[in-house]
Amino acid sequence: MPEFEVFRVKASVTFALRRAVLGPRPNEPSLEDMARPDDDHPDSGHFAVYDEVGHVIGTGTVCSRQAPWSPDVAGYQIRGMAVEPEQRGRGIGAAVLGAIISHVGTRGGGLLWCQVRTNARTLYERAGFLLRGGPYMDESSGEQVIMYRQVP
Repeated sequence: MPEFEVFRVKASVTFALRRAVLGPRPNEPSLEDMARPDDDHPDSGHFAVYDEVGHVIGTGTVCSRQAPWSPDVAGYQIRGMAVEPEQRGRGIGAAVLGAIISHVGTRGGGLLWCQVRTNARTLYERAGFLLRGGPYMDESSGEQVIMYRQVP
């Protein structure tokens, strides 16, 4: 499997691919509406993989946020993981996820968690994530599960 270079980027770099792959959310009618208050926080990280002509083909974001079931433990939430559909299966998502895990590790580690579409579950399982509870339906994203892992 080829290795991909993952870059830390500004949040806005991730918006177009996230919207194209994950779809617009009801409260995000434009790309600018995708910005979050914690996007520029030093503990937040936004990551991208580019193709040979400079288009973002994979992306993911992590921010400092305790897991709802563990409010007294340092936590980080992954959100906005997306890979161009025609680029899937090449290791791009795994490379982005690896960069996110490394980012959390450099900040002292903690409980890394995410809400995952069920069709992406194996990506997280291969990276050591565990399932928390069963599947549930998200109105805008479809069937999801919560996954987590400890990052030293």
